[in-house]
Order: sequence, then structure tokens, then C-alpha cells
Amino acid sequence: MCVKTGEDGQRISIGDVGVVVAPCQDYSLSDSHNRLVCTFPNFQRACVRLDWICAETHELAGGFRIGEAVVSNFSQGRAGRLRKVRRGDVGKVIGPGIYKDEGSPEAWLLCQFPNYRRIHVLSDLVYRPGVELPGGFFVGDSVISTFACVGKRSANVKLLAEGVVLGPCDNSAAPTPEQRILCKFPNFAQINVRVNLVYKIEEGRRFRRLPSGFHVRDWVRSNFAEANETGQKIEVGEAGIVIGPCNSTEVTAPEQAVLCAFTNWFPINVNVHQITKLPGKPYQKDIQEAHQAEAQARIADGSAAGGAGGVLKPGDDVDATTEETKFLES
Repeated sequence: MCVKTGEDGQRISIGDVGVVVAPCQDYSLSDSHNRLVCTFPNFQRACVRLDWICAETHELAGGFRIGEAVVSNFSQGRAGRLRKVRRGDVGKVIGPGIYKDEGSPEAWLLCQFPNYRRIHVLSDLVYRPGVELPGGFFVGDSVISTFACVGKRSANVKLLAEGVVLGPCDNSAAPTPEQRILCKFPNFAQINVRVNLVYKIEEGRRFRRLPSGFHVRDWVRSNFAEANETGQKIEVGEAGIVIGPCNSTEVTAPEQAVLCAFTNWFPINVNVHQITKLPGKPYQKDIQEAHQAEAQARIADGSAAGGAGGVLKPGDDVDATTEETKFLES
């Protein structure tokens, strides 16, 4: 309900709960057939439009209900403006959305945020506080990247970069959005990442304990050779690094596997018996640089095949105001 003030000081505010008492019989109103007489705590008889009210128990878009708290997964308004919503702002649902677009008007909510009194929002751009995200992540979780990525305006995510979870995937057009979360990295402000490409930092430990005494950033040598149809390959004796825990349940004995990066195959889940830990300084810089160069080359030629499985290409979704890429290519 919008704010309505009567001549005698009576007032209806957004979120007020009232009762329908009769059909509107004020025929001086051209839309009297679309109005009802209602009683509210501070307004005895108000003739209100049907699109100003809804049943208190009515389930709205996304399963939300009036009065339910929501967290914004979007930003609206520029710095310096009084009306604005920032990502992470906590607001509440105050009614159904009435935004008549060409898509799905039933998917909209009317919400209220601290600095935006009434805003129509798609239901997939807000979420309930404390909700568990895909992969068991939560907003604010610190994560480590197991991919390399480059975007526009020098935006990039480096292998083993530390980031933070901002919320659920905010782009329903992204491939498999239900398997993605929105993350922030030091050089990439907003990027929708598949949950198997990042892992959570355990409390008090930046890197997880891995099987057979392996650690993230360990320098290893392959004891096997393998190649696939996309040109990725590993030679016997090739050096690589451990970049995280196994991220797939489809491999044989995942509890005995670790995620590795090799110069021409990255990432790949490898059984611990297929690699040997090497002495010397861990985390070879040349491997990192090789994958950053590969990522840049794939953007240049538009290739979707190759190493990271999470590198961007021309045509990927880009925010119109910040030109920040929104999701990784599948």
C-alpha cells in the first residue's frame, strides 16, 4: 500500500494491515469498480485501488510474503543520490510488484530499503537473510579460486586468489545459475562463479588439509600421461601445483584426490598416487603466468575450449554501467 493521507489527518502507511469492509460506491471516481473500502488502524474508511493492497497471507513471487526481510543482490542508484540500494542492504517486502514489463510481471516484488522507500524488484534479485547458497556457501564466506580469469578493463582473477561470497548468482541468463554464487576478488568486483571452482577457507586456516599430507601450493610431478579431445594434456614427469581439494564426486575415490594445475591442463582432479611431491619452493610462478596468458589468448580468439574451464570470451554478459563481467563461461 502506498502512503495516503486524509484531510482530517488520517493516514495509511506502507505495510499497514487493514480489513476490507465493502465495495467502493464513490462513483465520482472513474475507477470505482477497481476499488474497495478498507479500514486501517489510522484511517477508518479508505477507498483504495486493488493494486495498492493484497491479502496479508498471500504468497508473492519467489514464495515471499509481505513483511518478510530480504537482502538485496543488486545495486540501484548512483553515489550522492538520496534514493539508492546497495548490494547487501536489508529491507522488507511490502507488496506484489506491479511492474508491467514484457516478461513476467508476476515475478516482481514491491520492496522497501533504508534509502529507497518503494522499489519494484525481480524476486530473483533478493534473498532471505542467512540463506544457504549453492555448494553450502553463505554470504561473507572467504573463498579461494581454483581458476584464472580475465575480463574487461584489466579485471582479473588469479589462480589461488582470495575472495568473498557476495550472494547468490544475480544473472538468471548465466549457464546453470543454480550452480553459481556471486563473488568478489581483489581485481574483479563481481563475478558469478561455479561453486566447484572455489572452496571455503576453513576457520583459522587459509588452506584445507588434503589427503596423504599434500598441501595447497605444493609443487608436484605427474606419474602419468593423459590427453583429451580439447587439446589438454599432461606428460609423465610434468611439474604442476596442488590448488585445492577434489571438487568432483564423479572421480574414482574422491577422498584420495586433489585438485591440481599443470601447464596444459587446469584444473584437474588427480589421485594422490598419480603425483609425487617435489622438494623446493612451492607454487611455480610460470604455471600461473601460463594460465593467465592462456586466458587472455582465449578472449582474443573467442575459444571456449582449453585450460581453466572458467575463462571469459567476447559476448559474455557485462554490466552496462561498470562493464564488469557477470559470469564465467561453462
